[in-house]
Amino acid sequence: MSKGMFQPPNTSDIGSYFADLDVRQRKLFKTLWHKRQVVLTGQTLEILDGNTLVFACNIAYCTTRILRPKKNHFPFELREHGKTKITFGALTESSQDQFIQQLDKFLIWRGQQPQNGDIWSNLMAVAEAINNKKADELTLNIPRSKLSVQQVQEHLISMKSVYDLVATIPNIEALYTTFLNWERDYFNGVQGNFAHTVHLLHPSKYTGMARDKLALVDTLMQCPHTGCGAKLPLFSVYEMHILNKEFDCAACGGTIRYEAYSIARFVKAAPSYKAKCTLKKEPIDIAFTTPPMPKDGKWTTMLSILKEKMLPEAAKLSRNGFTLMKSFYSTHVGRQKTGNEGAFALDLVQGMFRQLDFINKMCPHFEYWMHPTVIEAAIYRYEKFIYLMSRKDRRDYDPLVPTSDIDLVWHTHQVYHEDYKAFCLNNTANRRLIDHDDTIPGGNLARGYTKTFVLWSKIFHEAYSSFPPSYEIWTKSSLNNNTREEWAKYGSVPQENNRYYGVNESFDINAIPYATVIAQGSTKTSEKIPEALPVYLTVIGTPVMDGRVRQPYTPQNTLMYSGGLPYYYMPYIYVGGCGGFGYFGSTDVSDTGNYLSMTANTSGGCAGGCGSGGCASGCASGCGDSGGDGGGDGGGDGGGGGGGCGGGCGGCGGCGG
Repeated sequence: MSKGMFQPPNTSDIGSYFADLDVRQRKLFKTLWHKRQVVLTGQTLEILDGNTLVFACNIAYCTTRILRPKKNHFPFELREHGKTKITFGALTESSQDQFIQQLDKFLIWRGQQPQNGDIWSNLMAVAEAINNKKADELTLNIPRSKLSVQQVQEHLISMKSVYDLVATIPNIEALYTTFLNWERDYFNGVQGNFAHTVHLLHPSKYTGMARDKLALVDTLMQCPHTGCGAKLPLFSVYEMHILNKEFDCAACGGTIRYEAYSIARFVKAAPSYKAKCTLKKEPIDIAFTTPPMPKDGKWTTMLSILKEKMLPEAAKLSRNGFTLMKSFYSTHVGRQKTGNEGAFALDLVQGMFRQLDFINKMCPHFEYWMHPTVIEAAIYRYEKFIYLMSRKDRRDYDPLVPTSDIDLVWHTHQVYHEDYKAFCLNNTANRRLIDHDDTIPGGNLARGYTKTFVLWSKIFHEAYSSFPPSYEIWTKSSLNNNTREEWAKYGSVPQENNRYYGVNESFDINAIPYATVIAQGSTKTSEKIPEALPVYLTVIGTPVMDGRVRQPYTPQNTLMYSGGLPYYYMPYIYVGGCGGFGYFGSTDVSDTGNYLSMTANTSGGCAGGCGSGGCASGCASGCGDSGGDGGGDGGGDGGGGGGGCGGGCGGCGGCGG
């Protein structure tokens, strides 16, 4: 590894290279050639139709293949990871050669992948180079976390214990049952299990339990429809809870979806509204019964019925009295509809599925991550990442996105909740606790990663990773001048021996004996494993949203695949909204808080109590005594798939961080 480790190509005298080329496009069953202007600026290739950008990509990992020429036409392909990205055509052989020469200047490797020693030595050299940079960056005053190598190793060992256990679980129902039981154990006071760890990994939601809720297994396994309570089949509950599907109860015929449970809690918490009012100086007793859950189990239907039933009451009440009645129901709807069904501030079973995805990406390379040199480098990059947050433009609301090494240390730090909280308060603007959100959809991760890459390059004068950021996202940002030269300087990935070795590169499975991730005899699929199976590594610099690092034939990932989890279906590409990353070209209820909007008479007043049942009751605006605490910190754990009210899509969860 060279002294200029992680340095992008020299762009001090860079300019843009323009070429007029034909670009091949397949449309239906026809192949068409279009004349386009192609612009190369460093590692960025743009294709323009007039002044319109129609395609852009980073060419760092591309190669070229010259095709058979035809009369006055010299075609060639731009390929990446063995697949054709674009086919160009030049009018002369010399113009073809000139363009390819420009491309070759900024490729990661020219011709074939350079090798200085074996794979393990090259991976270790990356970590050593990071550790050697500490002395050169003392003037930046990067905050030190005081995390130890041993603490990260202990967290890795706990991850590995979950990983190994999952390998022995026969089917997705058994895994779901395990997670439900762990959540119930934690609910009952057990500390240190996987559910507890997942709770710690959401520091802003690491709060106490809602006193009006049960463990998830005791809530979800029974029909929520009014007067039913029938026991439900396990797999149907799994699909409803984790895959956001719906099914009908065999006993009552009501549709069961995740949001139906919050409707049931709403009806239980506010079964009626009672008040003593005056209208035209005459006393009136109001006794209104909350309608039962609708058969379809939807909040939209429930609110529509509630409004319809309340409308006749408007004639009996003054404007103020009816406003208090609406406020009562709006308060209860808001308290129940925006919450998840667990007793904690997030649905921990959904959270365990998302965290398992991260574990499944990291633990196949357990020996690598346990190495003290790698951990020391990961800790330092994490500290630089936190420092970067203090330098981030406050007008930019996209999150900074970690690489896998940073995320590992970030998780470790959060497990030590008080230490993590103190570190955040002492090293961030406005003394704020930095949350960790693993439900961010892929598109937001793509934006955040690109902005993280560029900011890291500007602050630390080195590339963040060898995984290319998105040129499209950068050009659309309103917070920069969008010059090609600036992008070439800060958006480029390092070349050849200066790169983050192993990032965005495929290896033959037999080439990495220290990380044997696939066992033919233990896989639970009848599909034959390819002999030449490409393996992508999770190493220092691998972005958290690179789905190719999921090993498709491990027992753990085969189990996830059989469970229908959408981010396991395409293991060789970026999924969860990250598809085609780096390239350009190719709830049904509104939570406004104003759930009920109706009018009533204009005179009189209202006073008295509000009849209700259960906890988390009471009435806004002083209508009697309030009920107990409840509802938790609403919001649910939507995840990448979204859908429904409160809980959202369990388990889809973006790209697993």
